[in-house]
Amino acid sequence: MLLKKIDTWLSIVFFATGVVVYKMASGFDDIPSRFPILLAISFMVLSALLFVNTFFKVRRQNGPEEAPAHGCHRYIMPAMVTVVMCAYAAALEFAGFIAPSVLLMLFVGWVLGYRRSGLLLLVSLLFVLAVYGVFGVLLGVPLPRLPFME
Repeated sequence: MLLKKIDTWLSIVFFATGVVVYKMASGFDDIPSRFPILLAISFMVLSALLFVNTFFKVRRQNGPEEAPAHGCHRYIMPAMVTVVMCAYAAALEFAGFIAPSVLLMLFVGWVLGYRRSGLLLLVSLLFVLAVYGVFGVLLGVPLPRLPFME
């Protein structure tokens, strides 16, 4: 019941935010207003979908709900992800973009509960290579490289 109330209010607030952004962006010139207007419209559509989903969602329960963790135990995984993100940022300098990004995706997938390591590795590798292809090759964004590649 609490989640339903939170989702309802969040959808209303986000929709109102989308309306405000749309109104503000419509006062811009034609080209600068395109992105904020598209963003506001997508924000309003997604908020409306959340609102509709809140009332028509059928929640299936496969078993008893897990009790929420109490104390400091609920902060362990977010703290681990934060530490790994800091290590990732540091590793980009000397290990390039591809290897640290794949390892980061593997770790975050594992933290989220995905245990099919082969599929997780494949998805991580394909996604990182796709990001590298789009940003590094097609758009020419300088991504971190291995020191011997420079």
